[in-house]
Amino acid sequence: MLLTIIASSLYRLLGAKVGNGYETAKSKLHIFRDLVNATANLGITKNEIIAHFHKRAHNPQLIVADFPNTDIRAPWLQDRRLRIKFG
Repeated sequence: MLLTIIASSLYRLLGAKVGNGYETAKSKLHIFRDLVNATANLGITKNEIIAHFHKRAHNPQLIVADFPNTDIRAPWLQDRRLRIKFG
């Protein structure tokens, strides 16, 4: 039950960050299908992990929401930086 509540809250946060109607989306499936369910190529170097997402119709919304400037350090992965790129 707790994981369901956490997942639901994370979908709402993602919808709020992207905006453009997603902040009031009635279905989490809509957010998942448009923004989350995507394939990417991963590159791992000594200092960073790069997720390069393939071209999709909804990528511009993620770009406007500033996801390419994500700067997250992953201490459990030798403090590598996560970078997100859209192709």
